[in-house]
Amino acid sequence: QTGGSITAGGLGVTAAGAVTLTQTGNDVNTIGVDTSTGNVQFTDADGFTIGTVNGIPGIDTDSGSVTLLSTTGNVNLDDTTAANDIEATGAISIELRGDEAQLSISTGADSDSTGGAHTYTADKMDIAGTITANGQIVSLIPESSTDTSDTIDLGSGVDTNANILELSDAEIDRITAATLRIGDASSGAASITSRIEPANTNIVHLTTGSTVSQTSEIVVSSLGVTSGSAVTLTNNANDIDTLAIDTAIGAIQYTDASGFDVGTVDGVNGVDTDNGAITLIALTSNLTASQNIDSTDLQNTQLTASGVGGQVTQSG
Repeated sequence: QTGGSITAGGLGVTAAGAVTLTQTGNDVNTIGVDTSTGNVQFTDADGFTIGTVNGIPGIDTDSGSVTLLSTTGNVNLDDTTAANDIEATGAISIELRGDEAQLSISTGADSDSTGGAHTYTADKMDIAGTITANGQIVSLIPESSTDTSDTIDLGSGVDTNANILELSDAEIDRITAATLRIGDASSGAASITSRIEPANTNIVHLTTGSTVSQTSEIVVSSLGVTSGSAVTLTNNANDIDTLAIDTAIGAIQYTDASGFDVGTVDGVNGVDTDNGAITLIALTSNLTASQNIDSTDLQNTQLTASGVGGQVTQSG
C-alpha cells in the first residue's frame, strides 16, 4: 500500500509474501491475514478486531513478524478456529496510541511466537487469553504517544481507573516468557497492590520514570527494577532469589521473607542509587552480593540477614 486507504467491515488477505498495509487512513473493523512468508504490517485509524474474514482466521505468517498499530481506538484479538490467533516466527508488536485505548485478548485466544520478542503497548490491557513467547521477552507498556506518566498497578482486577495500566496476577499468569518487562522510562509510579506470583516466567523487570512501591508481596525467581525515584519494597512476604535495582535518585528499600542474592537481572547489575541510602533485609536466611551494592549515603546503608545463623556475604 503506497497511497489511498482501505475502508471495510472486513478485510481478508491471503498472500505468498509480505503484507504491508500501513496507511494511517485505513479503517477496517475486522482483519484476517494468512501469508506463507514475509512480515505482516497493518495500521488502522480507529481500532479493529483480529478475527475471521472469508474463512481466514486471525493473523498468520509462516516466516516473519507481525506489527499492528491502531492510531486511536481499541484492538481485540478474537478466539478464532486457528490454534494460534496471531502466529509469527519473528517479533510481534501491537501498539495502541489512543489515550485509554484497550487491548483485549479474548478467552481462548493466543498470540504466539517463540522466535522473537513480543511488545504490547496500550493504556488498558485485558488479557483473558494467552501470550506464548517461550524463551523470549514480553513487554507490556502504557502508551506514551498521547500522554506520558500513566501509572502501573500490579494486582488490580479491573481496567476502569483512568491513566493506570492495571494488570492482575491471573493476567500475568497467562503470559509464558523467559522475561516479562512491565513499563518503560515514560511510565509513572508502579505499585504492587495484590500478590504477584508469575506462573510462567522466572524473570520480571519493572521500569518506571517514577517510584516503585507495594502494599502486597511479589514472589518470583528474579526481580529487576529500573526507576527514576525511590524503590520501597518492604513487604515481609516478598520472596525473590535474585534482586537487581537501579534508580536515578532516592532510597532503595527491600525486604525478603527468606534470603536472596544481589545479582544481575535482565541487564540490571547489582543494587545502585545515585542519591540515597540502601536498606536490604533477608528475614530468615542469607544475603549475598555477587554484584555491587552502590549508595551515595553509606552512613545510612543497611544490610541485614536476621535469621538464625544468617550471613551477609560478598561473592562478586
